[in-house]
Parts: sequence; C-alpha cells; structure tokens
Amino acid sequence: MPYKDPEKKKQWERKNRGKGATKAIWWGYLYFDSAPENWEQRIRESGYEAVWAVHDKDVRPTGEVKETHAHVAVRFSHAVDLETAKAVLTSFGVKEASVQYRDNWRAVCRYMVHMDDPDKYQYDPSIVCEAGGADWVTAIQRSSD
Repeated sequence: MPYKDPEKKKQWERKNRGKGATKAIWWGYLYFDSAPENWEQRIRESGYEAVWAVHDKDVRPTGEVKETHAHVAVRFSHAVDLETAKAVLTSFGVKEASVQYRDNWRAVCRYMVHMDDPDKYQYDPSIVCEAGGADWVTAIQRSSD
C-alpha cells in the first residue's frame, strides 16, 4: 500500500482494488510457492476467458530480480464485483491482495509481454497462454501497429 494514513489507504483501495465496483476485467499475481500445482489446468477448466504469462525476468528499481510470478487476467462475460473476482482468481492460486480490476482488455493483454513498456524486460509472445476463447493475438493489435 502506498499510504500509512488509514483514510488515504481506504481511498487507494477503493480506487485500485475495485471495492464497490463491478467490472468485467480482473487480474492478479500468482506466486508458485503458494499456488496449487495444477493452477494452469484450473484456469483452462474454469471456462472463463483468460490470459496469463509467467514473468521470471522482471527487475525491481534496485536492480534485484523479482520472484518468478504469473500475471493472470480474466474477462468475465458481464461485470462482477470484487468478491466474485477474488473467488475466481484465488481458486487458481492468485494472491487475494493482488486482485484488481482493469478497464482495457487490450492493455492487459499487451502487458503480458510488456509490449508498451520498453524499460521493462520484453518477453517473447510465446509465453502467453489463453483459455476460454481468449484470443491474445487479436486482442493486442492496434491500428497504429
């Protein structure tokens, strides 16, 4: 959390974690030490439209390599609340505290390989996985590309 002041922390939570919001796109981080061994199978069998990618070369501002993790995003067929999104994502092994809504599926998909952030490690597109009818290649295309 970026704030020590409880009221500012609540404001940040409402804005960034989606409390009270209903959205169709939600994502979070999955760490292998606390995720079930079959987390990918769980995503595939869930029926939800989802994309995910394992990041093992992300670096902190200090230069230290971050712990290997996966970004997991789900696009629901309709807007859902935070509790529903948490229930689904945590069933895959996503950390509850990391669940956040996103407004733009294309941006989420492009982030899977840091496509729009040249200062971050550029992952190979082959690392992106899809389930539930997600089409990552179509989602990332912009008319300006």
